[in-house]
Amino acid sequence: MTVQIVAADMVTSDGADFSVPLYYQKFIGTDDVTFLALFYDENGYPRFAETARVKIQASPVSGDWNRDGVKDQQDLIDYTNHFNAQKKRADVNQDQNIDYNDLSNFLNTFSD
Repeated sequence: MTVQIVAADMVTSDGADFSVPLYYQKFIGTDDVTFLALFYDENGYPRFAETARVKIQASPVSGDWNRDGVKDQQDLIDYTNHFNAQKKRADVNQDQNIDYNDLSNFLNTFSD
């Protein structure tokens, strides 16, 4: 999946860069999402917010785990690391279990 910023003020008021890592479980029927980020002061009070519209797009390359547009050895390494760490993203079949079935599904997709 790639994320393309469509329209956003991606610089906070103090000039610091604003970036959002995208962690998702499942987006149903959408490729356009709006993020809202709240910024807090040192006392924990909200001070301002930034919004960003992003477009979400799957990699056109089957088995491209790291979404760099190329299916290579790094995809195998990255998936194996996620699988061994039991990261939610490694649940390829989305059955809420990270197990041999997910590993098998990924390897089948990778070998396509």
